Amino acid sequence: MPGAPDPDYTRPTTRYVSRKGLAADLRAADAAALRVQPAHWPLVGTLTLVPFAVGCFGAAAAVGGREESVIHYMTLWGAAAAVLGVGISVAHLGQPLRAWRVFLGWRKSWLSREAMVLGAWLPVVGAAVWAPALSGVAAAVGAVGLICSAMLYADTRRAFWAAGFGAAKILGTAVVLGAAMMLAMGVAVEIATAVLAAGVVGKLACDARVIRVLDEVDEDAPAVGRAASARLLKGPLWRVFASRIVLGLSGGVLLPMQVLTGVAPAWVAWAAFVAVAVGELTERYLFFRAVDAPKMPGVAA
Repeated sequence: MPGAPDPDYTRPTTRYVSRKGLAADLRAADAAALRVQPAHWPLVGTLTLVPFAVGCFGAAAAVGGREESVIHYMTLWGAAAAVLGVGISVAHLGQPLRAWRVFLGWRKSWLSREAMVLGAWLPVVGAAVWAPALSGVAAAVGAVGLICSAMLYADTRRAFWAAGFGAAKILGTAVVLGAAMMLAMGVAVEIATAVLAAGVVGKLACDARVIRVLDEVDEDAPAVGRAASARLLKGPLWRVFASRIVLGLSGGVLLPMQVLTGVAPAWVAWAAFVAVAVGELTERYLFFRAVDAPKMPGVAA
């Protein structure tokens, strides 16, 4: 049925069989309605803090043994973000006391795989704080957990959460926040600035691809898939979307370039880090609010 979830995926227990086919122009009465989805704040926090932790450990591994004090602070920041990010994810569970059973579905469930990888990741994070040589291992294991997170949302078959798009968003957060931390710490400023600018511009290009979908569909077309997400970003969520663009460009390109060229003092790098971090948090907020959620026609959203 147009606009409804694909029965090949939902596997309903009730089937309605008819010899008459559906009309080609059949659509739900509310097919053009825009529905802003819930923010899911615990998940917004988790999918910002965990990538930040991965970025910190990746930056610590990239710095190597040249700056021991810097590596120490990076691993501490990463460990704090990892513990807090994984901790607040429990707030999204309907029955937290049964969370211990999550490993039972590891063969088919990306949620089980994500929880198992991130659960195993925390001891590695603790070890990397005491032995910074393990920072690369902590970054690698955390990245696997982020891939599981991206696949968890891709498995819902919602266009805005497609595997490539979601992975670019979530892993990109680790890259840009790690580079922003290196810039703020004053380590490898040239490389950090280049990686940060490239990462932010690449992520904004992903958003531009979503918006460009509107050039390919009719104005009267049903609000489904990426078209619905694009209309939400240009409609009810345009202020938040515009803020995300401004924060990304200012914190990821303009301020770092001023620090690199010596136009701005070194402390401006921390302002750039804050702008990038808030921008990534805003992006994750939009990740949940602008997604298209299929529903049965006539059922309240």
